[in-house]
Parts: sequence; C-alpha cells; structure tokens
Amino acid sequence: MRSSARVVIIGGGVHGASTLYHLVKEGWTDVMLIEKAELTSGSTWHAAGQITRSVADYTTAAFHHYAIELYEGLEAETGQGISLHQPGGLRLAFNDLELDQLKTHLGVGRVLGYPIELISGFEAQEINPFFDMTGVVGAIWTAGEGHVDPSGVTMAFANFARSAGAEVVRRNRVVEVNALPAGSESGNWQVVTEQGTVTSEHVVDAAGCYGHHGHPGGRARVHGRQRSGDTDARHGLAPPEHPVRRSGHLHRHHLGTELPRDHGPACTRFAAAAH
Repeated sequence: MRSSARVVIIGGGVHGASTLYHLVKEGWTDVMLIEKAELTSGSTWHAAGQITRSVADYTTAAFHHYAIELYEGLEAETGQGISLHQPGGLRLAFNDLELDQLKTHLGVGRVLGYPIELISGFEAQEINPFFDMTGVVGAIWTAGEGHVDPSGVTMAFANFARSAGAEVVRRNRVVEVNALPAGSESGNWQVVTEQGTVTSEHVVDAAGCYGHHGHPGGRARVHGRQRSGDTDARHGLAPPEHPVRRSGHLHRHHLGTELPRDHGPACTRFAAAAH
C-alpha cells in the first residue's frame, strides 16, 4: 500500500468505485480506494440496481441520464459484465394531481433530450400487459430504463481504475482521519488504517452507512473538521427525521416485469415495462 496519494477514497461500494473511475478518467491516477472488507460487501451488493431517467428535477434527471449512457458502454470499455437490461419504464398516474406531476417529468425529459412520452392508460397496458392498468389516467413511458448488476458495475469501475494506475486496498479498515496543519508539505489529510498511514491532498468519504464503524469504538475519529451530524450532536441537536411513505403496492412480479412504487410528491407508481 502506498504511503501517499492525491486522493484517498474510503469505501469500496459503487459510489466509492465510481469516484475512483471518474477521477482516473479526468487524469488523476495517483488515487487510492480503501475498503474495510471486500468490494460491494456493504450495502451495494444487495441494491436493486434500478436505473431510471424520469424524475421531476433537472439536476437529478441529468445525472440519471448520464449514468444510463455510461452503463450502455461500460462493458465494452472495461470488459466486465454488468448485466444491463433496458426494458423501459412506466410511471403511472391515477388522478389529475399525479398526472400533473408526470407532466413535470415530461418537461424535464424534453429539455434534457432523452426519450420520454406521455401516453394513455390503454397504451401503457399494451406496453406491459402483466400490470393491471385499471384507473390509470395517464403514464410516462421512458425507453432505456431498467436495471443493472451493482456488483458488476462496481468491479468494472475498480478494474478500469486499477489498469490506469489507481490502487485498491481491500480488508483494511480506516480507523482515523486527521487534518494536517495548514501548509504541510505532506498533504492536507492523514488517513490512518489498520495496515498503515496514508497522507493525501483530498479525502472522499464513500463509506455510506458504515462511516460510523470506522474503528473498534464504533465511530470513525475525524480530527480537525467535524461532519455536520457530529456538529449537531455536539450542540444537543438531533438530525430531523421524516416519515417514510409507502403506497402498499410495492411488490415484484415473478416474471420481473412489475415494480410499482411511490415517486415524488404525487406518489406516482412505477412499473418496469415487459420485455
């Protein structure tokens, strides 16, 4: 394991590996990723892997659109299978409020230029005959949506980055992150791991929900700069907690063609289109 790097990424899930891949694509090859166990062994391995374009805000939609285009060429670029399936997606409206929400999706999609159509319930039924469209007053049809294997995507990102000079260190827990004094010649950060210490200009925390398991005491010690959650706790403030909304329709058909779900303020449903 190298003792210094321009960037140290903590966490070997899809977010950490994606960050590593994109830094390498930008020419930053003096980078390393440190994972406490195996790549994808946190929450990535059991993610559903849904990929969708149709969302109501421009920034998120643009990000999703980019991701789908990236996945479409990732196997050819890296040689790693990612099990990309693109049967398309349907978002259903059952009342006028939900239909107005879908029209917002339509406007965002047209501005970004990805394939998106506002169709009738009858047309949606023709696209996916396995889903009961009773009561549907309209739907958004988005070609190219579907699902991908999150573990395969992570391995593709990591393998590409390694081949370009990045380092991936597995089975090495980060136990401490220290901010170095301003003007330090060795870097801005000191990342202490079970296998040694790395100094770097930048540190990316991609540990997700495992970020607080950084050392045997149960919380990664970050000296010099506090995370917002730690700052809130220090001042006796608790992060806000919001209720989770569910429609009661969440299920997966045995043919893999139905996945209704809530989405956005109007709680529109989603169903993957039949192959």
